[in-house]
Amino acid sequence: MAFTVLVADAYPASAHGLCTLINTIKGARAVGLCHSVESLVQYHGERPDLLILDLDLGGSPAFDLVTETRQRWPKTRVLVSSGYEDVSFAARSLRAGATGFVLKTADHSELIAAIRQTVSGGLVFSEEALSALVGRTDPRVENSPAALLSNRELQVFTLMGRGFQPQTIADRLNIALATVYKHVANVKEKLSIPAGGNLTYFATIWTNQIWRSKAAKSAA
Repeated sequence: MAFTVLVADAYPASAHGLCTLINTIKGARAVGLCHSVESLVQYHGERPDLLILDLDLGGSPAFDLVTETRQRWPKTRVLVSSGYEDVSFAARSLRAGATGFVLKTADHSELIAAIRQTVSGGLVFSEEALSALVGRTDPRVENSPAALLSNRELQVFTLMGRGFQPQTIADRLNIALATVYKHVANVKEKLSIPAGGNLTYFATIWTNQIWRSKAAKSAA
């Protein structure tokens, strides 16, 4: 079975490594590389059968980009590649229209299997992710920011956790500063941050926990 793959990954080394791997798969052909949301939006090359999308392409969880891609290319399947291990990210990717979700820590054999299964029409999601999608999950997942916040609120929360100031967040997300503050207020309410509580502190702790987990598995 011949198929084409477009890679969208924020890290050039990771993207080039993926393309090299793809070209070793029988019948597969990498047709392009995108290193940012802008380059993906502006891509006008051959329509891919599969898009491997770095969920963190824009510096924060890009669930809306999954939906937009499926609207742009209805026949293109989307395999999300993520450094976020919270199962809610996988479930939310599925809701957005992704047909698969793999962690960036996956080894080559796992990734090749995921690519083949996705282009063959299958779904590549863990049992935990599918359970989260239908609401059968444990309280720790249900109370996670990834489960409680809207897509945009989660982007704002994640960028705060990475140390970005409100104006920078507004610029990165192309929204008004007032809208950022509105999202911040909504996040504080949904996460039950007490009056006077430092949302940036909570965002930093949560974001670092996710990426420490990823780094630990990568080093193992």
